[in-house]
Order: sequence, then structure tokens, then C-alpha cells
Amino acid sequence: MHTRGLEGWHVTVLTEEAHLPYDRVTLSKALIEVDYDLTLGHASMWDHEALDLRTGERVVKINPEAKSVETAAGNSYEYDALVVATGSNAARLPIPGAEHTHVYRTLEDVWAINKAITELTAKLGRRIKAVTIGGGLLGLESAAGTERLGATPIVIDGAPWLMATQLDEGAGQAMGRLIKDKGFEIHGGVFPSEVLSDDGQVTGVLMADGRIIDADIVIVAIGVRPATSSSVQRRVRSRSLRLALAAVLSFPMVAKPRSPASSPLVKSRTSAGCAWGSWLRRTPWLRSWPTGCTAAKRRSPASTPPPSSSSPAWTWPASAMRLPRPSTPWRSCTPTPHAASTRRSSPLTMPRPSSAGSSSATPPRT
Repeated sequence: MHTRGLEGWHVTVLTEEAHLPYDRVTLSKALIEVDYDLTLGHASMWDHEALDLRTGERVVKINPEAKSVETAAGNSYEYDALVVATGSNAARLPIPGAEHTHVYRTLEDVWAINKAITELTAKLGRRIKAVTIGGGLLGLESAAGTERLGATPIVIDGAPWLMATQLDEGAGQAMGRLIKDKGFEIHGGVFPSEVLSDDGQVTGVLMADGRIIDADIVIVAIGVRPATSSSVQRRVRSRSLRLALAAVLSFPMVAKPRSPASSPLVKSRTSAGCAWGSWLRRTPWLRSWPTGCTAAKRRSPASTPPPSSSSPAWTWPASAMRLPRPSTPWRSCTPTPHAASTRRSSPLTMPRPSSAGSSSATPPRT
């Protein structure tokens, strides 16, 4: 909406966090350097009479009949069109002792990890042992950050090799060897069953096979869950909005009235998009994101084609998609639930649609 012009609009953005929107992909930089600026784009973008960013405002109730939302601070905001793009929260471990662990999702999370490692190192007078549960991208970023802070990095993952969602066994095992050569301790193919502690201080992790891995701090990086409180979720009746809500985990969505939608809650067209334009690097981000957004658009009578973009949201190996042939239109390409279940053969870059191509060959935009 900002790039298309805001004439006639007044957009209020409510966010629970106390910061300007920031780049979660580079959280590892803030883990090492707490003053690192992760702000998306330029802060001056919000200095516009048609934009009103309210930080520290957690929405707890939606009143579709009155067309208003209420926040935990007791404030109420009226709306003509409403878009719910609440993002996601870090997934938690459902095991005893999980309350003594850290997660890796927000600026506050990485600041807390930095503080804990710094204070524990000074208190214990030795190099502490930092266990990261999760061997995916975030888990490895977290472990690398703890190593940069002077801790001994230990990675625990239930999968038999690292980055099992992205890599096949050969590549995953090769990555594991490289990481071990850098001094990381890797424990794969077994799940933790309890986080052990003594008077609130973590002492180790009990594994399902009976082993105990010594630890001074435990960080959980096992994925995310949609951030939808029950009071808000009950009022989201539109299936298309639910699909988009599950797909758009990090970026805001924009709404613009056009025609009545099927949902009594959202009378708008919605499209997921990069707030600052198509230049923002999207390659390592969610593979399911465009697929979910496309599904949401197809199910909503008020849906219209998304903004144009000059490049696909990602490239992915052919063996990780159900591709009968390389020329298959983009929209019929669906990633398998677990890319590691198939062996990679040769990489495939999805073709960009030509300007003269049919609409069926147009990739979903983000």
C-alpha cells in the first residue's frame, strides 16, 4: 500500500513488540551484538500522516459486529477493513523442565540468551556448555551464536542428520562432519525427554535413550507455531484468512476494500507481501508461504491477483517437488512435506514467466 500510494487511506498497525518491524532472518547478529540494528527498511517510512504504528499493543479481542479491536492495554481501535497477520511464536518443548529453557524468535529472546551466557560465564569462571535443541537453520544459527559468545556449542536434533528438512542424508551427514570439525558437539537421531535443573539452574538434558548431556543453558529452536490467541482465533471465521494467517509468519499483510468477502470479519481483498518492496532477499524464507497464500486467494471470492514481482520467491531442487516435467506451471508445483525423504538429483531453478505467458504460468507473489 505504501508503494501504491496512501491517498484516502489511514492505516493503523498494531504490534505486540516494542520495536519497529525488524528482520528476523538476521537475529543471529543481534545475539552476538545486542546493539545491532535489524530494522526493516528505513524508520522514516513510518513518518507518514496516513500511517500510525502502535508498538506494545497486543490485540486480545476482535468485535466484528462493532468493527473494532481491543488491546491488552485497554485501548480500542475502530476499522473499516481488518487484516489479521499476527505472525508466529517459537514452538516450545512439551517436556519437564522446559520452563528453564530459552527460545530463539524475537529480539528479546536473543538479548536474554546473550545476557545469560555472559553472566553464567562470569559466575562459573569457565567456558559454559550451551545446548541448542533443533538442528535446522535456526538451531544452527543459534549454536553458532553461542560459540561466538564463548560457549561450547552442543546441538541436539531428533532427526538422524542436520537440516533434515532441507538436505538429504548425504548432504546432512557431510554438514555434520564440517560442523564437528569446528568444535561443535552433535547428537542426532534421539529426542530430549527432560531438562534437568538444580534450584532453577540448568544442569543437563536427559535424552530418551537414558543419556545425560551436561548443559549450563538450553536453547530451543524447533520451529514456530501461528500466534493466534483463542479469543482472536474464534472470531476468524474465514477459511481463506485462516490459510493466509498460517502462511504469512513474518511479513505484514495489506488490505484494500474492493468487493464484499464471504467472511463477516474481513470485507477486503488481502494479499501477502514484502512491506518494503520486492528487493528484500527472500531465498531462505518459508517454502510454504506462497503456496499457502495462493490457496487462500483461490478460496476467497474477494481475492484478486497479487502484486507483480520480477522473481520467484525461491528456487528448489526438482526432486523436492512433485514435478512431472521441468516445464510444469509454477502453481502446480507443491513441495513434499519432508524434502529429505527424497534423494536430490540435479538442482532446478523455476523458470520466470514471460510477459506474454498465460495466467496459469504466473507464480504466486509474496
